[in-house]
Amino acid sequence: MERLQTPPERRFPSAYPASTRPRCPIRSGSALGAPDRERRRGMFLLEIMIYTAVLATVMGPIAYLFLAGSRSARENDVYNTTSERSRVALARLARDLRPCMLDTVVFSSTNHIVQFTLPASYDGANIVPGDSVRYVLTIATDEAANGVDDNGNGLVDEGRLVRVNVTTGEVITICASVDLGRSSFVRNGEVIDVNLALSGFLPHLQTPFTVDRSISVRPRN
Repeated sequence: MERLQTPPERRFPSAYPASTRPRCPIRSGSALGAPDRERRRGMFLLEIMIYTAVLATVMGPIAYLFLAGSRSARENDVYNTTSERSRVALARLARDLRPCMLDTVVFSSTNHIVQFTLPASYDGANIVPGDSVRYVLTIATDEAANGVDDNGNGLVDEGRLVRVNVTTGEVITICASVDLGRSSFVRNGEVIDVNLALSGFLPHLQTPFTVDRSISVRPRN
């Protein structure tokens, strides 16, 4: 029986000879995409510069408003503190003047001193005199009336309000930084008018200011 022989496998020639076959232009790892990386790096630096410029443009006014607000708050605190000191000083004065004996009230020629006698008790017919008290508007201990800021706090010739118990010799400074030219004790009939001006200094503005307060007290005795 005749055997069937398998024809030999035919090999077709390559479209390109081995010597002329194109090679894939694959580059080494260090050189692969180098121009792209340089381009991306340049774009990254440019973006940083743009972001910085935008941030400075936006944050500049915000920072200015924040600093201005903080400065204004500190200045308001200084003013409010001075105003509160003035209120407390006048309240202390009124507490002494209201029960005092009107016939004992005397004033200095400069209206910077007022002296009076407080009642000690009542014996059924008359008021028994008690301690004699004097309030004095005088120059501060570290200042001189020379038109110069001697203590370097920004205020010129500031004074102080002092309470003196003439009977016991007790001396208490009620408040400092008093503007003596705008403060006074004045009698108006049976009423005692007290004008108290306290000065302050705003360091950021390098500007002094004054808080003026007045009370009128009618002694009860």
